Amino acid sequence: MKTNHHAGHFNKAIMLGNTSECLERAQHDGYTTDFVVKHGKLVTPEGCKEYSSGDVVVNSYYIPGEDDYLSTQAMYLVEAADGTKGILIDNHGAFFDNEINKFIKKTGGVYLKK
Repeated sequence: MKTNHHAGHFNKAIMLGNTSECLERAQHDGYTTDFVVKHGKLVTPEGCKEYSSGDVVVNSYYIPGEDDYLSTQAMYLVEAADGTKGILIDNHGAFFDNEINKFIKKTGGVYLKK
């Protein structure tokens, strides 16, 4: 998976295989940090690094649900300006995370709608 290295750039969403295959590929390509979004910032799990929407490149991959549309997920591959690479996952339907979507929207990107 290739990333455009201009901070704030967002590549168009494409569909991939199942969740475990997508995660395995991403980790193989160096996306090893499991990011979270807190208070409008992208944060590393330990909380020692945080990034604003302009500090990252985001590539969006939609993972279609195996049973129905409501089990669709979005896997966001994120590369920060300092070289930190990681993954952010959001769900559709009841498990939708509005804070993630707000962050992704600030990057100018495609995001899952509730």
